[in-house]
Amino acid sequence: MARMVSGRVLVALTTIMTMVSVVVVVADDTTHIYEDGASVKIYANKIGPYNNPLETYAYFERPGCKPATEDHKFPSLGQALVGDEHFEMSMKITFPKSMEAPADLCAFTPSVKDAHEWQSMVEAQYWYQLLVDDLPMWGVFGNRSAEKKPEPGMPPQVHQIYTLQNISLGYNGNRIVSANLSVHHPVVPVVGVPMRFQNHLQLIYDCDVSGGSCGRDFVSNTACRFGEDERWRC
Repeated sequence: MARMVSGRVLVALTTIMTMVSVVVVVADDTTHIYEDGASVKIYANKIGPYNNPLETYAYFERPGCKPATEDHKFPSLGQALVGDEHFEMSMKITFPKSMEAPADLCAFTPSVKDAHEWQSMVEAQYWYQLLVDDLPMWGVFGNRSAEKKPEPGMPPQVHQIYTLQNISLGYNGNRIVSANLSVHHPVVPVVGVPMRFQNHLQLIYDCDVSGGSCGRDFVSNTACRFGEDERWRC
């Protein structure tokens, strides 16, 4: 009898130790805990015109970079009801390290159709949403820039798209507590004209990620008001 009890105790202890080991190993956007060296994932959600929030599209349905994988993050009930689809972007981020320089997100060569669609998106003032650790970030797709001295036959305004996404992550200990996105490097997409590399007909999208200890406290984003990008504002 004593041997049977000891055996059951051993099995129970083994199960508990296994569960503890799993808890220690798992460090991602489901636990909101990131150990040093853990991978941080950036997800793209929706894109659409600024003046019509009800008109939205999946981010990767528009011309440009492709997702890291065709599998999307399983949405919550609330996210599914509003049509959210979170696809992982091809960004390599290691917690809590900063990138020394912008990294290439993808190389994309626009066709005539792509360039026309981009122009329409700029005219409609498209913006989009990215997420990291359930924190939302918003970025503007492009802008219309007035040419001071337009070339003969060229329009007085040009349509530009932003090719650099600068993401700033604030963290406290092993928690991400804030996320902000700014866009830079506007480029005029002209079919048949080199964009970034002068010897390639490609448009390079970059992502520069910086991290800094902000000394704030972590609060679950489920308790925050919709649209907050910083957990300590709850």
